[in-house]
Amino acid sequence: MVTFPVDAVTPAGERPPVRPLGDLFPDALVIGDDPALPVLECGRLDRLPTR
Repeated sequence: MVTFPVDAVTPAGERPPVRPLGDLFPDALVIGDDPALPVLECGRLDRLPTR
């Protein structure tokens, strides 16, 4: 068996910011899950460049 050292991990000090799923797509007529489901607040995400 091979073992290796692992860095110490500190627990999160606070919960990450979340917002309701329905807020992500305010113009959607239907959402496939509960619109009040909390999802992570990621801020602005830029698309990856494509060819």
